[in-house]
Amino acid sequence: MTNCDFSYLHYKETLKKIKKTHNFSDFFNCSTNDIILRHDVDVSLRSALKIAQIENDLEIQSTFFILFHAELYNSFNADSMKIIREIIHLEHKIGLHYNSSFYVQNNLDPTESLKKELELMEQHFDTPVRVISAHDPGVSGQFILNLPKGILNAYSDNFVKNRKYLSDSVQNWRESCFCQNFSKYNEMQILTHPIWWTENNLKRKEILNHLNNESVSNCEHEVQYLSDKYENYISQLK
Repeated sequence: MTNCDFSYLHYKETLKKIKKTHNFSDFFNCSTNDIILRHDVDVSLRSALKIAQIENDLEIQSTFFILFHAELYNSFNADSMKIIREIIHLEHKIGLHYNSSFYVQNNLDPTESLKKELELMEQHFDTPVRVISAHDPGVSGQFILNLPKGILNAYSDNFVKNRKYLSDSVQNWRESCFCQNFSKYNEMQILTHPIWWTENNLKRKEILNHLNNESVSNCEHEVQYLSDKYENYISQLK
């Protein structure tokens, strides 16, 4: 096993090791001795596709949560739709990554907005979208959502309290790397953010400094916003 880092090599080696002791499941077919593998695509669809390809090579399926109101990609332009469809073609599922702050800032009803976004994603990508996850869950948790029938919330107690929940938020595992934790628990939900995983184990600032915008030009302002946001998040943990 390689040292704990955010390289693709470490990611692949950890998944291989997990497969020896656990099954991989999704939010609808989870049971015992299994792991729900999930990805919140906050910044880069191309990074998400790389993770999707790695997992497909290992015959592992996961769920990719697409951020409807992302700063640096548009889910519905031609390039983005091609990438998302390729992720689906690799036998992964997609979910809706919703942003409650966007609803509030634009005086939108969260429940109705969420329902419309789910319907739009299903229509455009011709695939069921049956699971949601909150963007910035500390903020989104303050809102009450009445979910449509058959829709699951990745942050419900069944997935974050009844099973062990781990996240790599801003390259920070909080409870040490997932490679050191999976053997301790029978049932888990593991969340990764594809943007933080690279071939050469780049650090946060390196990734953001080299980030190429995927959908629009002149993205320096958005990149700086994200950089400040992530650094503030890390500083609050110290």
